[in-house]
Amino acid sequence: MLRLLLDNYPEADLRVVFANTGQERPETLDFVQECAARYGVAITWLEAVVTPEKGTATTWREVDYTTAYRPEYSWNPHYGKELGFENPLYRPYYAALQAQRPAEWGHPFEAVLSKFGVANNSFPHCTRDAKIQVIEGWVKDHFESGAFQMAIGMRADETEREGKWWYPLIEWGVRKTQVRAFWKAQAFDLQLKDYEGNCDLCWKKGHDKNLTLLEEYPVLGIWWARMEKRFSMVTPAPEDRRMTKAMRPLPLLDTLDVAANGLPVAKSGPHYFNHNAVSMAAMYELVKRGRFRRVEDEEEMRSCACGVEFENLLA
Repeated sequence: MLRLLLDNYPEADLRVVFANTGQERPETLDFVQECAARYGVAITWLEAVVTPEKGTATTWREVDYTTAYRPEYSWNPHYGKELGFENPLYRPYYAALQAQRPAEWGHPFEAVLSKFGVANNSFPHCTRDAKIQVIEGWVKDHFESGAFQMAIGMRADETEREGKWWYPLIEWGVRKTQVRAFWKAQAFDLQLKDYEGNCDLCWKKGHDKNLTLLEEYPVLGIWWARMEKRFSMVTPAPEDRRMTKAMRPLPLLDTLDVAANGLPVAKSGPHYFNHNAVSMAAMYELVKRGRFRRVEDEEEMRSCACGVEFENLLA
């Protein structure tokens, strides 16, 4: 979509924004950076800033390719060894980049989960607080109301994902086959398989996609299992939080246990990322037993606001 906008609106003041969750595959961050370099366009990188107080909205922090948070498996050479996992996704280059990030910034996605609990199909606040509020907050701080038009790259075969914004690819009738043909003709690409997506084990990918990925790269599930252990009893509804004497025991790997004393907990639960209410530990067991359908073909993903471009209408 960005290439078409640049070609069709050469005089427009296009502002390109990317919201990084912290669990985007490193290849995604490389791809965003390469798009900026090859297309000669500045891309603003943002991450969520979460305050724990009730009633306070998620805000934004500007980062860049160097200081953006990357998943730990990409920069920690020892990641997964305590579980006996190989880590083929580690790169010394990413370790050097991560070392330049201020430690106090933390993990943006983890900050969202610490306040709102585990995200899933019933409580999709990861998209809301790690993407939409971050981008909309940046827009409000830089433009007057009505002075911009927000564009999202949904295709013409994804009309069920339409929302309140402008969808140029739908307007122009661009479908998946055309997008694939475009990238096949380019000198660079995302360098990920069809089912890998951007956010590494995003629950919106679907059960079999994530199980396939977990079989290929077991280290991908460690962070998600830890987050379920820490925050699956945090209610996603801030106004409904309450404390209980003890957290309900969770069926997670003992080696992934993380203390969660003092966290607000839900009246019911626990909550898992998987929309079938299957914990990440249980998903490891399904992979071990081979009880899933390995994904080889292309499958559609549910909606996720992963990239947004802006056209300043006052330019």
